Amino acid sequence: MSKKILTISLLVSGREKTTKKCLDSLAGLLERLDSELILVDTGCGEALREELYGYTDQIIPFVFCNDFAKARNAGLERASGEWFLFLDDDEWFEDVGPIVEFFQSGEYREYDQAVYRARNYSNPEGTEYTDDWVSRMIKLEPDTRFEGRVHESLVPAVGKCRQIDAFVHHYGYAFADEEAKRKHFERNANILLGLIEEEPDNLRWRLQLAQEYYSIRDGKGLVKTGEDAIALIREIDRPFINECRGAFYCAVLLGEFLEGKYEDVERHCLEYMKDERNSAQGQCSLCSTGASGAEERKDRAALARYCELYFRYLKEHQEKERSEQEQIIEESIVLVKDLVSEERQTQLRNLWAWACACIGEPESFSQEQRELLMKDVQQMIDGNGEFLFLPGGIWDIAEGGVFPLEDMLLALPMSQWIVMVMVLQAKNSRTEWENVQEHLSAIRTREDLRYDYLDMHNSNLLVAAADPDEDYEGMCRLLQYYSKSNMSFARRVYTPAAFEGGMEMLPESCRGAVWIEQMFECEEQDWNGKLACLKKSAKVWPQLGETIKLFAKRIGEEQERRDKAAAEANRELYAMAKQVKSQVKAFMDAGMNAEALTIVRQLRTMLPNDKETAALERELNMRFS
Repeated sequence: MSKKILTISLLVSGREKTTKKCLDSLAGLLERLDSELILVDTGCGEALREELYGYTDQIIPFVFCNDFAKARNAGLERASGEWFLFLDDDEWFEDVGPIVEFFQSGEYREYDQAVYRARNYSNPEGTEYTDDWVSRMIKLEPDTRFEGRVHESLVPAVGKCRQIDAFVHHYGYAFADEEAKRKHFERNANILLGLIEEEPDNLRWRLQLAQEYYSIRDGKGLVKTGEDAIALIREIDRPFINECRGAFYCAVLLGEFLEGKYEDVERHCLEYMKDERNSAQGQCSLCSTGASGAEERKDRAALARYCELYFRYLKEHQEKERSEQEQIIEESIVLVKDLVSEERQTQLRNLWAWACACIGEPESFSQEQRELLMKDVQQMIDGNGEFLFLPGGIWDIAEGGVFPLEDMLLALPMSQWIVMVMVLQAKNSRTEWENVQEHLSAIRTREDLRYDYLDMHNSNLLVAAADPDEDYEGMCRLLQYYSKSNMSFARRVYTPAAFEGGMEMLPESCRGAVWIEQMFECEEQDWNGKLACLKKSAKVWPQLGETIKLFAKRIGEEQERRDKAAAEANRELYAMAKQVKSQVKAFMDAGMNAEALTIVRQLRTMLPNDKETAALERELNMRFS
């Protein structure tokens, strides 16, 4: 059999929907390279098996025995390529061009193995995923073989490694429901527990078991797996062991976190971080989990400390020079890798900033991370134009003085604020408007045309949809807000001449606000003047019509209320005066004319037109003449 450049092999288990996608994605490799395709049939139905012959005549029947390595080796034994590539029937390449280029250019002769990325989806919709480097291509040697009944891999994987810019879509972990996820876990966990019993010193099985427990969020399983491994490697000090050490420490912490034992997380985190054999990446992972525990305990000072240490260790990890093989090992330890992902870094940066804001120490948030935070926020602002719908935590951080969000928002052109107002109006939700106004008021330190424009439209919506049950005082406050916000915007934008005559240059809402402003300048009891201004405002901005009718009604009710109150007060005054005048006459009869005159003069100030009081005053004055 002639030697080919590449052998491609996959297990076919009966997944009809994805198998064809997988095989079709390999067409570029099979057509453009001297290559072959070997399929290992581990459980296909007859219909699918017939279709497989349309892709290759090398189909090997295999009765699956809970040993993926054996199944893979069945295909490997038939391989005639210089290189070997394997994949699953639930994944497919987006573009094989970079792999084709790797072989056609002859570059493959300089390497012993290659990796590309797997995009692992966690939901059937394909909206949640992680990208991981996977070691699936290797130069074939006489001793090349698969090992591992589950999560199998090619060994020996040594020599120079090439990272290829290609990726496969993988839906193997996108379970339809919890039952399917649990079934998958039980199959893998049972195999791994058997392997651990056979090879107790092989850390690979323990790492994979921890990952399985984490996939179903089994805290107790994680703690036990981590503690068993820690006991096994406690006295060992070797590079690979130390890379794994952090993962097992992290397994214990993550398990305790899932169990809600946040005090245990703190205690073990402090203990494990003292182990100088930990890699910088392992220390990052401990700090990451410690931060989560501190957040749950509401210990903001500890949260800030863990986040600061996280980024300190992350910098050390990123600056360390590592071989490609070391990088592949790091990528394979999922528990640790996930906690230094870009997503986790962003989360911890926000938590650090939030903690510093909460404890009143914004200056303790590092300048380097501040710049990255601002970059993240700027991307959010630029993302889809809805820059006022930032996550609530971002507003909290800005309010705490950690970064100048107000400066960033006010640096946006007025046109973007106009579009933002249009978005808010399209949402037609008072809750959205109120959230935006609340967030802005918390960081607002100065006046700006952008704020005025937003306030103007907010007030216009409020006043045009006034609550019919609003009372007079409430209507006054609403109209004052409407008038003030519109006039504030108009006076910034238009010259004084625009407010004269018919005011045609002004927007209709601003014309209406002019008359509402004049209404509030009318004398308190000038009800006719107020009503005249209201009529003019409704005429220039018809949207005010219903609100003006409502307010005019409230004015009438208020006028009536005040008249009634005045009449009642007048009755009470005259009743009181009657009693006082009786007392004055008693004083006069007793010859206490001076005391009587003092009281009468005070009474006259309250009742200047009362004839009886005037007569008493004249009589008393005559007594002193």
